[in-house]
Amino acid sequence: MSTIHAHQPPTLPEPRLQEDLVALLSAPARPCVSIYLPTRPLGAGDEPARIRLKNLLVQAAERLGSARADLLAPAQALVSPGDLEFWRHQEEGLGLFLAPGVFLRVPIPFAVDERVEMGDRFVIRPLLPLLGGGPFHVLALSRNEVRLLEARGREVRRVDLAGVPKSLVEALGEQVTTRILQYHTASPAGPGARTAVYHGRGGGDEDDKAELLRYFRRVDAGLGEVLRDRSLPLVLAGVDYLLNLFRSASRHPWVAAEGIAGNPEHLGDAELARRARPLVEPFFTEDRHRTAARFEALAGSGRTSYHITEILPAAREGKVAALFLSTGADLRGSFGEDGRVHPGGEDLLDLAATWTLDRGGTVYAVPRTEVPEEADVAALFRY
Repeated sequence: MSTIHAHQPPTLPEPRLQEDLVALLSAPARPCVSIYLPTRPLGAGDEPARIRLKNLLVQAAERLGSARADLLAPAQALVSPGDLEFWRHQEEGLGLFLAPGVFLRVPIPFAVDERVEMGDRFVIRPLLPLLGGGPFHVLALSRNEVRLLEARGREVRRVDLAGVPKSLVEALGEQVTTRILQYHTASPAGPGARTAVYHGRGGGDEDDKAELLRYFRRVDAGLGEVLRDRSLPLVLAGVDYLLNLFRSASRHPWVAAEGIAGNPEHLGDAELARRARPLVEPFFTEDRHRTAARFEALAGSGRTSYHITEILPAAREGKVAALFLSTGADLRGSFGEDGRVHPGGEDLLDLAATWTLDRGGTVYAVPRTEVPEEADVAALFRY
């Protein structure tokens, strides 16, 4: 996903969900226009999505009035016949966010309902499932390469490994690694061909194992300096023999039990993160279950609530530690300066989520069956 742009021509976005959510939560100017639309309907190609957006922009222009029509100009460029390339690279849904000096495009990997909203803030609730379970790390290990990734939502970035050996040679030196990687020649595989075979079964003789453990202990020690937050789960990628050795050498408290098998040198950063996400899901499911159990334990103590009239003022004050939202719920109204909910058309669950995230709380957008008491909304208060 792209970062915020000041009316730039549309380009294919880079996924950076966490940065963009921060930007959406603190829009610098008003009004804020949020547009959501599905982009892959019925396999019909590019034209229907462009037509949908064109119609949604007409609705937005009517609500904005002629005085602010220029606000929509960056999105209008997307419906021009000359920008077909943009539509060929879309996912299942798309979010567009416009404000004075701001144009943000968010590809969404699932279908969303058509929606045009405008007001003093952006509407973010349809994006909440993109947050997934939370951030995690992927450590790609081979004899030739050490690569560390951090995944947050759909954003993947490489972590600078200053002070961490990047290969077996860098960790142990050329002389040692030459001995480890010695090979002998097997019978020719064909005329003039000779096959290199490493000593031991998969490089698993005792000398090889001892040196690899030295390598991995140095990598792990370096990671201890790089990863200040060691509470995030770590997924390993590499051949099974190496991953088992690293697990025995590592002191990281949250190494996933299952890794990404195979040589990671052949996989890009995004593909490694994609394969890792299902492996960390149990970690984050447990986290959500722990929060739900804490909610149940504190029920009736004044630390929990199912009532939007209580949750909204608490969220505005930064009192909400965790918020559960039913993805199918729809609560409308307006939250007044008097701290009360009044009749109106605003998405109150979106407002609660916005304030909770902006003040450092956690939001779980889940099916109703996973909300405590199967309510529309449930909040766990910090105090």
